[in-house]
Amino acid sequence: MAEIEYVTLLSWLFSLLAIVLLVKYISSKKVLDKKVKEVGGFIKTAGLAYIKRQSLYVLIVSLIFSVALYFLSGIQTSVTFIAGSFLSTLAAMLSLRVAVETNFKVTEESKKSVKGAFNLALLGGSITGLSVLSLSLMGLQLFYAIFKDPNSLVGFGFGASLAAITSQIGGGIFTKGADIGADLVGKTELRLPEDDPRNPAVIADLVGDNVGDCAGRGADLFQSISSDIITGMLVGLAFTVKYGKDALLIPFLLQAIGLIGSVFGIITIVALKRSSPMTTFNLAIAVASFFDSLAMLVIFNSVINDITLFYSGVSGILITALVGYVLQYYTRTEGKPIEDVSSSAERGAAITILSAFSYGLESPIMPVIMVAIAVVFSFYVSGSIYGIMIANIGTDMLSALLLSMDSFGPIIDNASGIAEMSSTGYEVRKTLEKFDTVGNTMKAYTKAFAITSATVSGVLLFITYYELAEIAKVRVLTPLMFVSSLLGVSLPFLFASITLKSAKKTAYVMVDEVRKQIINNPKILTGESTPDYAKCVDISTKYALNEMLLPTLLSILLTFLIGIIFGKEYLGTFVLGAITSAAILATSLVIIGTALDNAKKRFEITYGKNLEDDASKEHHKAVVTGDTFGDALKDVAGPGVEILMKLVGIAALLVLSIVA
Repeated sequence: MAEIEYVTLLSWLFSLLAIVLLVKYISSKKVLDKKVKEVGGFIKTAGLAYIKRQSLYVLIVSLIFSVALYFLSGIQTSVTFIAGSFLSTLAAMLSLRVAVETNFKVTEESKKSVKGAFNLALLGGSITGLSVLSLSLMGLQLFYAIFKDPNSLVGFGFGASLAAITSQIGGGIFTKGADIGADLVGKTELRLPEDDPRNPAVIADLVGDNVGDCAGRGADLFQSISSDIITGMLVGLAFTVKYGKDALLIPFLLQAIGLIGSVFGIITIVALKRSSPMTTFNLAIAVASFFDSLAMLVIFNSVINDITLFYSGVSGILITALVGYVLQYYTRTEGKPIEDVSSSAERGAAITILSAFSYGLESPIMPVIMVAIAVVFSFYVSGSIYGIMIANIGTDMLSALLLSMDSFGPIIDNASGIAEMSSTGYEVRKTLEKFDTVGNTMKAYTKAFAITSATVSGVLLFITYYELAEIAKVRVLTPLMFVSSLLGVSLPFLFASITLKSAKKTAYVMVDEVRKQIINNPKILTGESTPDYAKCVDISTKYALNEMLLPTLLSILLTFLIGIIFGKEYLGTFVLGAITSAAILATSLVIIGTALDNAKKRFEITYGKNLEDDASKEHHKAVVTGDTFGDALKDVAGPGVEILMKLVGIAALLVLSIVA
């Protein structure tokens, strides 16, 4: 047991040291181009101002919740809740801080070396990946050492989930309100290029990439990893007789191994010089997966002495990689689905959207089958739910690596935008645009990974809930039981609807603001006058902060009310309905949005400078319209619904302890 604690401690200490060294390395990079530095400064200032306000907002809400939890569940749950919320918020702040410090330095580096710019963007992203997993391990290990009770850590998971879902929704509303406004007016009405400095919403759009894709995703995976460790420990309580006290700490050990494996994957990417970016990323995933599998073989063969758990863990790692490859099929710019969606633009925006929608509805089938196989296999091969828990942790072991690749995307996207706004050379912008397409695919991969992990976690949370609630049978023929399940199925749709309306509301105001600036000051289009970028940033900030809490509080309140008023059996079927529905809906939303985004990118790469003839203009309008429709699906509703899966599950465990 002590050995596991030491390995966990050393892993996150080593990771924090690596983060310090990486921050120093990125900080040492100089930017000589004054225009690049100026634009990067705009984005950095606005991004940090927003994340500070969002973090303060989340922590105030968390303090209110902690007081309620103190009276309902005691001091331990209250303290761990605040810790989980704080560390999740800290993960989001670190992710954004590093991204806005790295993006304009990547622009500068791209003038000297293509590989150098690629590596710098990845190293900036790796700080996000490493910090999220390190902070989760550190916080949970510390509070388990203090309270010696896994049940007290449920508050930590609930706090992390609350912070994550508000950060993801707030960041999504911020970025998509700006992005839709910038595209609809700037690209389709004014025929301005992507990230043109004459577009008033362009800075808000670039800030939003960091707020949504870096800060939001960092908080998302923090809660995902934390909730899985906590659920793993709760399951482990029932298996201490069979496996000893190590049964409680195995989730810590496996996540620590995953952290080390992710470091090897990052080193692989940096070391390779001539492979394409996508090939390099896939090879890094293979290297990390091999290391994690080998380490698990040693652990379960010598420490736990149950080789069946090794098979369970490998099944989790395997489906993470396989689901990622399935989602690549639907989102790669060179793939058949994206080719089909892109070519549909010749028939107008409606056909383009319809094409992407059909692929999005199809896309959850294979991931669901793979998750089902992994869950059933791990249960029967190990003979217990402990095997499912190990498979669930297995789905997390690539998290630091995949989050590093995910953060690579917005850093490159910002670098490309900064290059456009600062009028750097055409070759520099072309190189960064190619990387941007890869980054977009990796963002979809990471979302797919998060959804896969959340789905397996949802199954485990459901089983754990029923075990702890001591519910042996579900009375499915009871009308109220069916109604509670139906309410659970409906919740993700209601949640998605509210978040999409919020994004629409923000975009509505943003479109009006961009049009107003252009009408009131025509010199903006001639380059004689500078747009009021700050006004657009203020609009995104205001609406993101105002709109992010309602769907979160509604979800939590509904879960608590069903559990407290109707009882634990009805809450169980409600959780089952919500998890099942969310798993399908989240995947569909992400794939529809990403397919439309990459279809636009493919169209622009294919036609290049020939976008000025009349036919191409109309086709381009179609793909841009499709992209703006899909943006809110993939970056607001989809990721939010994915986090909702674990929020409902962990909230149900908390309600169970309160009712008990």
